[in-house]
Amino acid sequence: DTPGLFSDNVFEITGNWSTTFINGNTHNYEVILPLRREVICFYFVSGSIDVERTNFSGVFDYGEGDCDNMATFTFANGEEVDIVLN
Repeated sequence: DTPGLFSDNVFEITGNWSTTFINGNTHNYEVILPLRREVICFYFVSGSIDVERTNFSGVFDYGEGDCDNMATFTFANGEEVDIVLN
């Protein structure tokens, strides 16, 4: 516990959301491992989201704690794609 030292703060995000588009397509998202953001890092360092969209589904994974701009998306069929975050 370091009151007053903002640079060591950590935030975790949980939850789910759904979006319905005018054409009727629905996209659903659920955080399955809390999204962890450390103040000293520009990106989430860990956590994953279950993604269900009209044409595909899978898991978006921010990794296991490294402060980098890399993530992966694993489609429901097991195909894995590396993602470079901007």
